[in-house]
Amino acid sequence: MRDSLENLTDQEIKTEFQLMSNQCNLQKREVCRTCYQTNIRGYPFGIKFYYNGNENWSIEVPKTGKNAENGCVGCGWYDLEAWREALNQTILDSAQDS
Repeated sequence: MRDSLENLTDQEIKTEFQLMSNQCNLQKREVCRTCYQTNIRGYPFGIKFYYNGNENWSIEVPKTGKNAENGCVGCGWYDLEAWREALNQTILDSAQDS
């Protein structure tokens, strides 16, 4: 994340942030709070899929500080677009293997 948000370009905003409805944002906030408290990562839409890691917060990643965000990578709530693309690719690969 950037140190200053004041001079972001439109492309930087799209890269750094995902716009979502207030209801979805509130749900994400609660899922992330629960993850922080339990070390169990959430999953959107009832689909238990992680494009990196699994449902357990990695014990190698600190809960706070600069590197804490690394524990979020792979969770759909962290990057819904990357999660959706990885899930679609997994489904496609599975269908082609069948």
